[in-house]
Amino acid sequence: MDLSIAVPQAGNVWSSSVTVKPDSCFATSVEWYDKTAAHYLSSGERFVKGHDYQLVIWVSAKEGYQFKLDSNNQMLTTAMINGSLPCFTSRAYEQENGKVIDIRYDFHNVQEETVTPTQPTNPPTQPTNPPTEPQHTHTPSQ
Repeated sequence: MDLSIAVPQAGNVWSSSVTVKPDSCFATSVEWYDKTAAHYLSSGERFVKGHDYQLVIWVSAKEGYQFKLDSNNQMLTTAMINGSLPCFTSRAYEQENGKVIDIRYDFHNVQEETVTPTQPTNPPTQPTNPPTEPQHTHTPSQ
């Protein structure tokens, strides 16, 4: 399973918008836990530079689907964030077996967004005429 979500950056408001693939499942809960300050983020709260955060997502299987479990009801389904960050997955306890998965990923030492300077699309042009010497209109007095 692949989840797409905005990566936390210092100063940004946390996002609860997540895209889940395949479409046989959907996110039912998205929370951000500030591990440094030991609390869940409230609506409108911003990420703090240098803090560690844990993304907690519950994903539910649509009607007629379920997640793979082993014989001990341990989760076999795996998940990735943004196609490259492997997540911890487990069965969401107190939920029907195979219907809800608990997905977690830790983001460490959140930083501000780094902006890469862009190159101008047209390089600066050189003047066509060389600069001229300034003309003196008077002689300095002695």
